[in-house]
Amino acid sequence: MPEYCKYCLPTKRRSHWDLRADYYMDIFRKNVMWPLDKLAGWIVSDTDWLWEKILQFFALFKVVEFEKNPPPDQILNRSLIIFREAKARGIEIEAIKIAGSYKNEYRFRMPRGENKWRYFEGNPLVPGTRQETTDHKLYFKKLMREHEIPVPQGEMFTDMAEALNYASRLGYPVVVKPATGSLGYHSTYFIKSEDKLTKAIAIAQIFRPDFLVEKHIFGTNYRATVLGKQHIFVCRKELPNIVGDGVSTVEQLIDCKNADPNRGIYGQKNTTLHQIPKRDPELSANLNRQGMHLASVPKRREKIFFYSDFLAGTGIDFINESRHTHPDNRELFIRASQALDTDLVGFDLICEDIRQPYRGQTFGILEANSLPYLDMHQFPSSGRPDPVAKIVWDLVLQK
Repeated sequence: MPEYCKYCLPTKRRSHWDLRADYYMDIFRKNVMWPLDKLAGWIVSDTDWLWEKILQFFALFKVVEFEKNPPPDQILNRSLIIFREAKARGIEIEAIKIAGSYKNEYRFRMPRGENKWRYFEGNPLVPGTRQETTDHKLYFKKLMREHEIPVPQGEMFTDMAEALNYASRLGYPVVVKPATGSLGYHSTYFIKSEDKLTKAIAIAQIFRPDFLVEKHIFGTNYRATVLGKQHIFVCRKELPNIVGDGVSTVEQLIDCKNADPNRGIYGQKNTTLHQIPKRDPELSANLNRQGMHLASVPKRREKIFFYSDFLAGTGIDFINESRHTHPDNRELFIRASQALDTDLVGFDLICEDIRQPYRGQTFGILEANSLPYLDMHQFPSSGRPDPVAKIVWDLVLQK
């Protein structure tokens, strides 16, 4: 059996055929099937009704099951906080199990005596049809440019030679990433040569044929989430690290950080924070490049980073910055969410300091996610938690 794709971890993916099929089907739909798409939209305006009929049919054969109390370790924490908040409010909610596994699909009934089930993927603020402009990195970039919202310079390609020529004109360093996808799947950063760019494009095209080449910008990584076009939550993302005390070894400092009960093991779903995998060969290689190993004793206040990329599940820290975000930046995030016309969006961005206005500093929104990981705001590694799950349901119940 083939091994899991190392560029998709911690997601355990062995094949990318479905992602590549989506790419070609999307081209076919846009160029050939669009009249039928419009017709279907007119005929079936209530997508919940249609989805319910499909699920009910397969439920007759036990292919689909509705679970009132799904095992928490089978649910992603971004959805688990939504599920638990609904339960706490007395909202009837169920996870949908398809072919023996949970697919991040749910249904609920409003707590006002109505019998109609409402269906959603991951978060009830997600529209029935996912926002294509939000999730497609090029479409998003173009929309932001139209609204004068800063984004890194970049373009989309399917051809290697064209991409290489563009990068030489743009100037190194550059970034390569698939046109869609999250969690940094198959993305390569800080590319400084044509040889490394060629390898990065090959990695991106395993995921899907289309990819972006864009200018690498320097600064601090943040996630800004906007709910209901008005509620803004911001976390600073920090690479997995430990801080020396002048006495303890690297291994002891990792063990101390991993002892935090809020940190789950690598690949664990129902947690936001993860332990640093000290036996990981990549961690050891990065330590060696810094002239260190697990038995080394860092100096007092010396900060040691273990990875160069923000890889999910490797012990990333999320520092709450919601209350420190400059008002001009908050207004910018609201404008971006209004341009997308969505009640739920997460923006990945790089800037020098979120506490300073975006004008006058390096600042760029890299991409957007229509189903963001809200739980980093509710369970940060430091800073006061934000009650995002409560606000989600406040917004839902207002409709």
